[in-house]
Amino acid sequence: QRQAQRNHAGHDAKLRKSPGEDGHKKMTDAVEVRRATEDEIAEIWQLTHDEYLRRGFIDKQPGGVFSHYSHLEWTPETTQLVAIVDGDLIGTCTYTMDGARKLHTDVDHPKETELIRKLGIPLVSVWRIVVDRRFRESHKVSQELMRATARELMDRGEPILLMTCHPRHAMYYTRRLGFQALANKDQSDGLKHAPSALMVGGPGSYSRIC
Repeated sequence: QRQAQRNHAGHDAKLRKSPGEDGHKKMTDAVEVRRATEDEIAEIWQLTHDEYLRRGFIDKQPGGVFSHYSHLEWTPETTQLVAIVDGDLIGTCTYTMDGARKLHTDVDHPKETELIRKLGIPLVSVWRIVVDRRFRESHKVSQELMRATARELMDRGEPILLMTCHPRHAMYYTRRLGFQALANKDQSDGLKHAPSALMVGGPGSYSRIC
């Protein structure tokens, strides 16, 4: 059934709307952030493909879609959020509660993630924060996605939050959001030219995000 869903999503990915090919687009409506529908997973994969290709993280993929950490996509522990502006899906953020398939950080930083897991505290990983950079206000969209994610996780008891970012962005998460950098890796699994810094945030981080 999951494979059928993936095939269906890949087939429908070409339906994602584009903000236009003539440069940046200015948002005219407020950002709506909500949980993705099953049909929108295809658009998430296409958006991820387009932005990762633009940044040089991947080569062009068949069908123009890219599902990173695909083993987590359809698990009940995973929630995909989307940002909608003017009817277009222009951003996404995904989080996964620790479970049978573990977390995306188990792929890139397995030793550190397992050490934190042994503390016996609920864990969550936040991943695939992607925004269409052709929108001038893309940083605002990223912030709204993170706020919505933080609010949902506060309702889940504020678990220890793990995420990865480019090492050059680690200081932002440390200074602004109270995260700590635990480890660096030269290359993220499945990507090119994408070093990875493992960041961890506690309950105090959620209020700073919101």
